[in-house]
Amino acid sequence: MKQKDIDTLIAETLSREEAEFYADLDEPPILAQVLGVFRARNRWLNVLGMTLSLLFLALGVYSAIRFLSTAAEVRDMLRWGAALFFCVTAVWAIKIWYWMELQRNSLTRELKRLELQVAMLADRLQGGRTGAE
Repeated sequence: MKQKDIDTLIAETLSREEAEFYADLDEPPILAQVLGVFRARNRWLNVLGMTLSLLFLALGVYSAIRFLSTAAEVRDMLRWGAALFFCVTAVWAIKIWYWMELQRNSLTRELKRLELQVAMLADRLQGGRTGAE
């Protein structure tokens, strides 16, 4: 069964109020997700990561300029090349960590939706039992 079929089946079983409510819970746009990381519980860590990423980017650009323009000896080239490699690796690591934070927030949103659906189902079943007894 395809995802579209499952979504259609779920929408058909919901009441009109519930369908409108779930339509409002749609996935936020990418810009809202990116900015949402800075509103999370560990926002200070995310800000620190972005600041370090920008710092390493600037140092990497400086190292590349020094490597290409002013390093005349092999020893200087190795130093500036190593600094460039370290900065690029650090930026990559921070970006991967940041995208993992985005994924964690997305997964948390989905789990909260699932919890809401389970709570609504439990409420519906509880209401059905009291009416039948």
